[in-house]
Amino acid sequence: MTNRLENHKKFARLLFVTSFFLVSFYFLRPIFAPLALASILSLMVLPFARFLERHRLNRGLSSILAVAIPGLIFGGLLILAYFQLTKLSGEVKNIESAIVGRLNDFTDMLPVDFRPQHMRKLSEVEEMLPQNSSWGQSAITGTLSALSSLVSTIIIVPVFMVFTLIFRGRARDFISECDKVFGTRLGVLTHESESVVQSYIAGLGLVTLIIGTMATLGLWIIGIPYALLLGIFSAFLAIVPYVGTFIGSLIPIIFAFAVKDSYGYGLGVMALYLGIQLIDNNFVSPYILGNKVNINPLASILGLTSFYLFWGLIGMAIAIPVMAILQILMSQTDVLRPFALLIRHNPEEDRQDAD
Repeated sequence: MTNRLENHKKFARLLFVTSFFLVSFYFLRPIFAPLALASILSLMVLPFARFLERHRLNRGLSSILAVAIPGLIFGGLLILAYFQLTKLSGEVKNIESAIVGRLNDFTDMLPVDFRPQHMRKLSEVEEMLPQNSSWGQSAITGTLSALSSLVSTIIIVPVFMVFTLIFRGRARDFISECDKVFGTRLGVLTHESESVVQSYIAGLGLVTLIIGTMATLGLWIIGIPYALLLGIFSAFLAIVPYVGTFIGSLIPIIFAFAVKDSYGYGLGVMALYLGIQLIDNNFVSPYILGNKVNINPLASILGLTSFYLFWGLIGMAIAIPVMAILQILMSQTDVLRPFALLIRHNPEEDRQDAD
């Protein structure tokens, strides 16, 4: 009875502390979101920083180079995407007309009885679309605005990353002291979390590169304009587990049907992304990623959605690594072990740990 009451007290304290931090993280997200992203990305470049340090570079210079080199590559891709979007914005009117034409063609193929009441005439398809402004132009302007808003994040995250790498020894000393004073196992949990997150992010980066390359080359071979932009878009959405490749295929398929006279191009793009999806699901992701984070599909989707609502795109980017860290923490904590069972992909391992 005493042990059960003590566990209830621990759970109540933990619930209070968790609620406090969640509220703080939400209202202070302009600070905590970039800091969390920087912490996760720092784990990714940490092996490179250690490699540079072993070659007699001091910690400060090693940290700067470890952040700057990948940052330049990523920044270059963003610049390419920005210029391609800017160029695409000049052709929006033609693309809008082509999409309306395709809608008319599709409506024309439907029996009259199957058409909605307000689409009996082909000309009325165009009347359904916004007339006061270019809806395509608005979409591209919104995308360009979103890219521009990333500038502040792109500037502040590398700064956080550099200082995180430079002062990582302080964090290690803090964790070691906590283990001594409170009798915790944070040192072991931190080492395990670091290993899991590093392997997952490195694998995800390779999977993203493979999918983006296949999509770009495939679209270029088929003859779809802006293949690089569409390939980068597909690679970015590949970060989302299970459904990212499918979602990333929708815009290239619609774009191909809109800008090309023949339906064969659109069907070719559909076949391309079907092949990419099959290769990714059966070969690339299982071989490279495997089950590194041990998070089941339902928990992954719910986590991505929750983190997106909480911290936007940054939250979606760090959702899976953070959930992996939380899963490791919960599996090693008696009070939280039942929650680890809910999100783990192989709950049998938790039962073995409990035994």
